[in-house]
Amino acid sequence: MVPLMPELKISLENDRLVLHGSPSESAGCVLRGVLSLKAMEQCKFKSLRLKFKGVMHIEWKEGPQGHQKDFKEERTVIEHTWSFLAPGHKQHSVTAGTHTWPFELPLAGNLPESLHIGTTYYVHYKLKAIAERPGILFSQIAARAPVYVSRYIASSVVDDFLEPIQISSEWTDKVRYDIAVASKICHIGGVVPVILRLIPLNPKLRVRYLSFTFKEYTTYKARPGHQKTRGRVVHHQRNDQLTKIEEEDGVCWYNTENIPVPDTLRCDSSGDVVKIRHRIKFIMSLENEDGHISELRAALPVIVVATNNEESINTLPTYENSWQSLPYDEHIMIEMLTAGRTPSEIIAPPSYQSLSTPVR
Repeated sequence: MVPLMPELKISLENDRLVLHGSPSESAGCVLRGVLSLKAMEQCKFKSLRLKFKGVMHIEWKEGPQGHQKDFKEERTVIEHTWSFLAPGHKQHSVTAGTHTWPFELPLAGNLPESLHIGTTYYVHYKLKAIAERPGILFSQIAARAPVYVSRYIASSVVDDFLEPIQISSEWTDKVRYDIAVASKICHIGGVVPVILRLIPLNPKLRVRYLSFTFKEYTTYKARPGHQKTRGRVVHHQRNDQLTKIEEEDGVCWYNTENIPVPDTLRCDSSGDVVKIRHRIKFIMSLENEDGHISELRAALPVIVVATNNEESINTLPTYENSWQSLPYDEHIMIEMLTAGRTPSEIIAPPSYQSLSTPVR
């Protein structure tokens, strides 16, 4: 008769962890979960351990074909092991049923975010549990679980980024201009309204077109002294028509451009190895009366964040999510994860419907 195989499972309180603030100011976060072993019958184990590991890899090539230099670095950014059944001369006897071991690990605030950029750079975090059994066949039982680490802007500095950004200047004998956006923060999948106000100083001047280019800049650092910056255009649009308005001080050209923030963008990042920045570049092509063409250029820096980051900045928790602010209770967490349930299913507040239902 073939013995029934035990089942090993890793259950996490949250597999998506958030670090608030920059690497130098973040207080970190906590990884919590439960390792469960379900034995169909009494069996023996030599050991049971759980390892959490984070790996960073960066690689690129430089130089002409045939003479390229390879800049490559890989390192472990964090590693921690729990031993729930310690190895030794004596085997561990486990009775039939489900056995659980809660685990907890504080994570430093300077950990790099989970990120994957082609073959050039990645940071991966994962948990791996291994139960070793005596004998040759089926001597190891393994379970794995990925963990994702994100970084959000700290609420203490949000006000600085929510203020409007404006560039005001004058191009001698040509045009006076104002370019503004409502906030430096924009979220993936959203739109950035750019407002332009142009006052021609030469009545014979003609605006040929306006163009807007959304660019992403990624800077990689491998070994000391070796770095590479790559820029990519994620969106471009052009407008040949401006609204002409008569004001007290003369003619004014006015326009509002809605610049989409594509889903292909990566969020801003300020790590030691990889930095990601974004700019909206503006070009205004002007034509003089004699046909001479010139260009006015400007750039607006913006900070791209995930949608849920912006929601956490601008909104309070919903009534249904108020359970998240309750004190941490290890017993509730173990019950929840062992049963495969979420915290809200166990300790969520009553719904509005149930509160408004009349008693009969």
